[in-house]
Amino acid sequence: MQRFYEIGLRSNFSFLDGASHAEELVERALFLGLSGLGLADRNTVAGVVRLHAAAKLNGLEFRPGARLIFDDETPELLAYPLNRKGWGNLCRLLSEGNLRSKKGVCTLWEKDLLAWCEDLLFIAMPPPLSSHADVETFENRLASLRPRLTDRLYLALVPRHDGADQRNFAELSGISKRLGLPLIATNDALYHAPDRKPVADVVVAIREHVTIAEAGLRLHAHAERHLKSPE
Repeated sequence: MQRFYEIGLRSNFSFLDGASHAEELVERALFLGLSGLGLADRNTVAGVVRLHAAAKLNGLEFRPGARLIFDDETPELLAYPLNRKGWGNLCRLLSEGNLRSKKGVCTLWEKDLLAWCEDLLFIAMPPPLSSHADVETFENRLASLRPRLTDRLYLALVPRHDGADQRNFAELSGISKRLGLPLIATNDALYHAPDRKPVADVVVAIREHVTIAEAGLRLHAHAERHLKSPE
């Protein structure tokens, strides 16, 4: 069977973002034949313990990490420790963001990333690239990080199923070649199976303080943001 390790996974510890429990994610990953899971909840490692316990119990490979969302122009990054020191650095980075904010909020800036980036592997998550200006801005921001993060920076390919994937993948491939960044695939999953989409919609509505009927384009247009088989 083809090996595929799903990274960038969000659990329900990505508050009002992820829509599946750790046990559900592990059970589904085993059913699909995934090689392993890389958890990356939004600015937190709170879900690591439960997913680690579920993965260990079922013999599934697991990598703990975090999805770093910044309050400046730094691109969204998945961060995975390479060793114990890297885990400590990730926790210190997140602590910096929590200590300067009110409870429940983590405010991160580029200076935090550069202060605690050692022994961490990073995957840059592209924003929607709807124009040439979007592509240029994203590439320039990655170029500024490249010298500091050296060979520990990757670029994600994420299918959005919006009719523009082929064009976006071509743009990202160009950025990859120009900056020397290896490409890595992820479904950027929000839940374990497509039938969890209605719960994900409710989560969005709560987050946006609207009803489901009022949420409109703030809801995902499809149920593709789930774990998928290696094939």
